[in-house]
Amino acid sequence: MTKIKEVFINYYKKRKEAYKVLSIFLVVILIATFVNIRLINANADNSIGDKPSFQIQIDKADPNPALLGEDICIKGKIIPKPFEMEIERQKKEIVLVLDTSGSMDEKVAKICTHKRVRHKVDGHYEWHGYYKVWVDPYYIDNYCEEHGTAEEHYSSYTTKMAELKKAANNFIDKMKGIPDLKIGIVNYSSEATINPFGYYRYKNSKSIDQYYSHEVPDYKSLGKEFLDSKDSRLHDMVNKLKALGGTNTGEGLRKAEYMLEQGDKDAKKTIVFMSDGLPTFYSAYKTNEKVKKYHWVKKYSLEYGYYWSKEYYWENEYYWDYYTSIDDTYPNYAGTGNSDDKGYCKDYAKKIGEIIKNSKSNVFSIGYGLGNENSKSNKIMREIHDSMGGLEKDFFATDAGVINNIFDKIADKIIESYTIDNLEMDMNFKSEDGFTLKVGGNTVKLNNVIYKKVSENNGKIRYEANEVPFEFVIKGSKVGEYENIFKNSKGEFLWKDNVISIPIITSDDFVIKIRANELPYIQVKLISEENINSKNINEEIEVKYEIMTKPFKYNIDSPLTISDAQLNFDLGDNFKLIESGNLEKIDESGNKYKVQLDKIEYELQKEGEDQGQWIQTKPIEVKFKIKKATNSGYGKLGFGKEKNNTILYTNFNEKRIINNINTPIVNFEGFSLRHGIYNGINNDGTVNINTTTKSYPKEARINLGADFIYNGQRIVQLNVDKNIYIDGPIKIYKLYGNKLNLLYSIDKTAEQKNYKIDLNKFGLNNGDKVLILYNEYAPNISGTFTNAIQVDASPSVNATINVIDEEIPELF
Repeated sequence: MTKIKEVFINYYKKRKEAYKVLSIFLVVILIATFVNIRLINANADNSIGDKPSFQIQIDKADPNPALLGEDICIKGKIIPKPFEMEIERQKKEIVLVLDTSGSMDEKVAKICTHKRVRHKVDGHYEWHGYYKVWVDPYYIDNYCEEHGTAEEHYSSYTTKMAELKKAANNFIDKMKGIPDLKIGIVNYSSEATINPFGYYRYKNSKSIDQYYSHEVPDYKSLGKEFLDSKDSRLHDMVNKLKALGGTNTGEGLRKAEYMLEQGDKDAKKTIVFMSDGLPTFYSAYKTNEKVKKYHWVKKYSLEYGYYWSKEYYWENEYYWDYYTSIDDTYPNYAGTGNSDDKGYCKDYAKKIGEIIKNSKSNVFSIGYGLGNENSKSNKIMREIHDSMGGLEKDFFATDAGVINNIFDKIADKIIESYTIDNLEMDMNFKSEDGFTLKVGGNTVKLNNVIYKKVSENNGKIRYEANEVPFEFVIKGSKVGEYENIFKNSKGEFLWKDNVISIPIITSDDFVIKIRANELPYIQVKLISEENINSKNINEEIEVKYEIMTKPFKYNIDSPLTISDAQLNFDLGDNFKLIESGNLEKIDESGNKYKVQLDKIEYELQKEGEDQGQWIQTKPIEVKFKIKKATNSGYGKLGFGKEKNNTILYTNFNEKRIINNINTPIVNFEGFSLRHGIYNGINNDGTVNINTTTKSYPKEARINLGADFIYNGQRIVQLNVDKNIYIDGPIKIYKLYGNKLNLLYSIDKTAEQKNYKIDLNKFGLNNGDKVLILYNEYAPNISGTFTNAIQVDASPSVNATINVIDEEIPELF
C-alpha cells in the first residue's frame, strides 16, 4: 500500500509540474502575441503614404430641423493624412494686392535697432529732497548708448508706404530661388491697376457721388501676365508706387481675381492682400437711376409681439449697382472717399470676395496699422478676408513698423506649402429624398488643403496638414426625417493624372429633419378705427390698412421677395366706395374690389437686437373711403362676407396663402329717435317726450309724439296697436327753435293701424329736427298697449301705455 501511495503521489507531482510548464508556455505565447499586435498597430499608425490621402467627415447640419426650402448649411472637415514624396515643385502664381491710398503716406516711427550693451553708470551724487546722496557705480543691461535708454524706443520716422515697399521687395527677393513661381502686382486706391509700372502723370478722378474730382497717378501697366520671381521689373513696380487717392478695396480684389483667372490653369493660386484702412469707394454700374433702398431711420419696435409700432419713419436712400464683372476695365466708382457709413464699400469688397472664394485661391490678408486684432477696422478687414475663404490663421493684424515680418512669414508659408486644390464631393442624392445643392448640379468643390513641409531627408520631403473645415448649402423639398443622406456620396481628387477616392464618414445618428414652411406671415393691420360710431349717414369714412411682416429667421442668403400679394375687399350691401385709392373693381355687378400690393422685400439684419432676422424693408399702406349705402339701414353695419375679405400671396414654399383680414364696423346712430308721451316744447326749444310707460284710465285721450334728427332718412313707419284708435290727423312738423312748421298731415286715420310717411317729399336738410304728433284713445279694456315707430331699417322705438280698470270721471 505504501508503494502504491508513493506511485500516486509521484504521478500527481509530475502532472502538476507539467501543468505549470504548460501555463508558463501559454503565458509567453500570449505576451508575444500582444507585443506583435501592438507592433503591427504601431507600424500601421505610423505608416506614411507616398501620396496625399484624406477622409471627409460630415459633422453637422444647421439648422436642423430646417424649414422646407430653407438653406441647410452642411459643416464638416477634411482630415489629411501625412505623406512623403520625392522633391517636387508645384507651379505657383502669387498676386500682391497692395493699398496705395493717400493714408499710406502717413508717417510711422521705426523701432531702434542700434547695438545694445551692458552700460556702466559711474558713482555719483544725487539730490534726494534737500540733501545729496552718494550712489555707488552700477550696470544697466540691454542699454542703447545712442539714445540713452534700455526701454524699447523709436530711432527714426518713415512712412507706411516706405515700409510696405521694403516688405514687398524683401518678399520678392525671398521668392527668387523658388522654381516655377511667378508674381503679379495689383495696386489700388480710388482705382486699381494690374502690374503698375510707374505713371506718366497725375490725372483727375471722380466718384459719381461727388461733385469735385481728386488726383491719382495715371499708372502704366505691364499687362495681365505674371512675371517670373527673378524678373527685376517686380522691384521697379514696387518702387514706383505712389500713395494717393481713396480706398476702393473691392476694385483691387476684382482685378487680382482677373489676373488669377487669366494665369496658368495648372498653377496653385495665392492672393496676398494688405490694407491700411477701410473701404471708402466701390465700383459701380452707372445707370440713369440709382437703386432705391429703404432703411430704418428711427429704431422700430414690436407692439405686443405682433405689430409694428409707429415709432419709425422712412427716408429714401440710394446706391449704385455693384460692378462685379471680372475684367481689366476701369468702371465708374461711388462713395465719399473718406467714410463708409452705410457699409456699401465694405459690402462691395465682400461681394468680390465671394467670387474669389468660389475660385479656391489661397488667401493671406494683412491689416496694416489698424490697431489690435479686435479693433473695428480689423474686424471689417477680417470680414473681407473671410468672404474670400481665407483661414483664420492666415489673417494678420500688424503695427505699421513691423509689416516686413508679416510678409516674411507669409513667404515662408508659401515656399513650404504643397497645395491640393481639386477636392470634390459628388452628392448622389436620391430624387425621392428631395435634396439638392443650392448652387445647382450634384458636385461641390471643397476647400484647398495646404500641406506644410515638416522634414526633408534623402531627397524626400514629408508633408503634413491640419484639418480643413468646409461647408456647403443644400435644400430640402419634402417634409420628413432623413437618415444619412450622404451614404451614397463620394469624394475624390486628381493627383498626377490619377483620380483618387476619398472616404466619407458620418455618425450613425446623422438625421436631417425637414418641417413645413409657412413663412412669411404677412399681417394686414387695420390702423383706422375698427369700431366707429356715426350720427351722420352721409359721413365719408376713411379705411386705412398697414401691411407688415413679423420679423422671422430663415437660413438663406439670397434676396427674399413676395411679389404677388393681393388684398380683396367685399363692401357688401352696407357701403359704397367713394374714393378708391388703389382699389380696382373685380366685377361691375357686385361690390367687390382688389388691391395688387407693391413688391414686398425683406432684408437680413446684420447687427442690433434683431441680428439674424429678416425684416420687411418698408411698410405698405392701403387706404380708401366709404359711405353708407342708401338702403343699408342703421345700427352696426359691416362689410360683406368674412371669406371675401382676404389677403392672398404665395409663400417661400410656393404655397398659396389665404388669410382673412379685419374690417371696420360702423354704428350709425344718426337720428336719435324717441317715441312716447308728448308734453309740449320746452322754453329752450327741446321737445318734451316721456318715453316711460305711464298708466291711464279706460278711454282716456293721450297725446303721443316722436322726434329725430334728419340725416337722409327716407321712410318713417308708424304701427299702431290693434286695440288703439287714432283720434284726428297725424301731423309731421319741422322744428325751428320752439316753433313748429307743419310739413304734412295724414287726415285719414281712425281704425287704420299702419302709416307710411315718405320723408323725401318734404325737402329736408341734414340736421333738421323732425317731430311727429298724434292722439289716441285708450281702449275700454285693461292691459299694456304699444305703438311702434321705425325710421328706414333702424330698430323700431316703442311708446307703451298701461290701461287700468278706471273710468274717466263725469265732468258735468
